[in-house]
Amino acid sequence: MATTLTWHILRGSDDIQQGAAFDPHTQTIRILIEECWDGAGEETYTINYPHDLVEWLGDNNNASGIKAAVGCSFRFHNGTAWVDWTPTTEFGNWRIRSIVAKTHPDKAHAWVAEITQTNMGRMLSDKAPNPGYEFGAPCLSVNSVMRSRSVNAWRGGQLTLPTEHAGTQVFAGDQNGAGRIFDNCPTDWALCHSGQDCGGNRIDINGGNPIQYNVGQEQITLEFIARAPYDNWGVEEGDTEWNQLYTLRGLINRRNAEAWFGYDPGYLLVSDVSVQPLHHEFKRVVVTMLYDEWKHATQRPWASKAGVIATEDTCDGVTPPQGELALINLTALTVWWVQPFQQLASLGTSAGLLFPNEVWKQAWYQLDGTDGSSYTAKTAADGCT
Repeated sequence: MATTLTWHILRGSDDIQQGAAFDPHTQTIRILIEECWDGAGEETYTINYPHDLVEWLGDNNNASGIKAAVGCSFRFHNGTAWVDWTPTTEFGNWRIRSIVAKTHPDKAHAWVAEITQTNMGRMLSDKAPNPGYEFGAPCLSVNSVMRSRSVNAWRGGQLTLPTEHAGTQVFAGDQNGAGRIFDNCPTDWALCHSGQDCGGNRIDINGGNPIQYNVGQEQITLEFIARAPYDNWGVEEGDTEWNQLYTLRGLINRRNAEAWFGYDPGYLLVSDVSVQPLHHEFKRVVVTMLYDEWKHATQRPWASKAGVIATEDTCDGVTPPQGELALINLTALTVWWVQPFQQLASLGTSAGLLFPNEVWKQAWYQLDGTDGSSYTAKTAADGCT
């Protein structure tokens, strides 16, 4: 007695439904499987019911034929090795979500197995108009919203913005504490200044008191998909960026140490990173960044330890009209920058280290009109950790 299993695809890779952004793609494979007796000895078969077939399909010890198990790739043996059934590489690797086996209505010892695979992601091409250009439904969203923040300000107009550099604590001002910037300034990519004045125009003409001032901001939200590690026929697989997401979350409340997406160092603040489950082993990643015209800094006037703001008369040398007293407008003598977000951060030694490379290119392209190929990251040698 000897029986063998034969199979062939009834409906395969052409039956693909492409999902919209952040929706799964679906592929249905319909297979005819027959167990044939070679005529030698007693007619005995090893598979009799559909559930026996599903168990056989999921046996990782099979030496030939096909393999199908929920959560794994659909595989077939090409005579030399097991290979994944990959009808289109633009979607990445498919994973089985359901297996339905039914007895063939017209043939004995024959079954029809319908295997449904799903996947998420983008159909990509390295061709023009730019590398990483998608021609399918992209699982990437880049949104930009203009906004403002209201601050207390003494100076406005064309201000002299602070410059990012690594350094140690420097006191600006006299021994009474006037103009002191920081008490504990970290040495790694901290924003430290020794008496850097805001410059600009005096707007505190109401007796040296600050006024409410709106600083322009832009909220940038990147949404993309990362694939978490998963078991595939006994081997753990997954996108490399999944492990890097933990590092990405470590960038919260840090500003960019180099140009990101066309924004100069110091202007972008990573305000939030969210990683949420999405369709089996996939995760939806949302990174929120804020651009700020003042590099997220605030103003501080020259003051004594007692909190008395040093002021000056802006009408010195002005002769009042006949019989009138001089109108004195007191303004803050000197106004410094104070940076509450001192830490700067790098995305690593390559452009796509923390973002999937196609996400990096597409986000940069949509925000800046380039693919970020000129990006040069800071390294440990530059003092960036």
